[in-house]
Amino acid sequence: MRNPFLVLAFSLVASACSYGQSAMPTAGALSRTFMIKMNGEQGTMFAVHVDGRQYWVTARHLLTGAKTGPPYGRITAKTSTLEVMIPDSGNIQWKPYEFDVIDPGDENADVVVLAPRLPMPGFSSRSLSIMDSNGSVFLGGECSFLGFPFAESYVVKFKDSSAAFRLPYMKHCYISAILSGPPAMYVLDGINNFGFSGGPVLYGTGPQQRVIAVISGFRPELSEVQTVEIPVPETAPTSMQSGQSAQPRKKTEKHQVVILNPGIIYAYSIDVALTAIRKNPIGRPETESDSAPAKPSN
Repeated sequence: MRNPFLVLAFSLVASACSYGQSAMPTAGALSRTFMIKMNGEQGTMFAVHVDGRQYWVTARHLLTGAKTGPPYGRITAKTSTLEVMIPDSGNIQWKPYEFDVIDPGDENADVVVLAPRLPMPGFSSRSLSIMDSNGSVFLGGECSFLGFPFAESYVVKFKDSSAAFRLPYMKHCYISAILSGPPAMYVLDGINNFGFSGGPVLYGTGPQQRVIAVISGFRPELSEVQTVEIPVPETAPTSMQSGQSAQPRKKTEKHQVVILNPGIIYAYSIDVALTAIRKNPIGRPETESDSAPAKPSN
């Protein structure tokens, strides 16, 4: 008779080998994630396509100005103007774009969908594929997320070209919990920083890579501020007896220390955006005639 625990262990290993592949961001994912600015707040936005139409997804709190949540605030405006960092520029350049707002309606879900009112020259005409609730996402699976921590980005050069492209940072994560909701969300194991809000969470690798969620924020550690004594060097006294060597003495100083980021990230399922889009499919049709920059080389 086979040991059932060995069978279970083998099944888990097989699942990890099949579905826990490293979620290295593709060139397409990197070139379709952009820095945005609104109401003095900076964050991240990314493009997705649904039923042949293009949409942009970000975090609700960047539009409402909510500092904590849930809830993340009510959206009343039908349109919104965001400043978007021009991607194909070696320098930091911002340009305002007007979007129609598709509100999922749930203030507890930190997700909002935007549909550009006019073409956005310089931005890729294609967008990221999404994974809806019918996809296979496994607990403990590897993932990555993209964004602009502390409003930072970096410049890459294209091969055989002088063109430059500003790209987001990538961070690694694991799926720590899958919460059915509503609203559906993922709890991720990783270190998030301010500026990643609204960025995509990527699962899988290569052609199978999909967006599964939208970064909302991290859970702060609610620990007390503690006073601790830390030893510090002290200069030896100037008056010493003959023959004594000047040896530094040690004393302690009191410092206050606190841990702020325990590595728990909240990200809301892309299903929230998908449901809202299919109720109001107003995105621009994706066509190759849109001006698109070349893809950066990984």
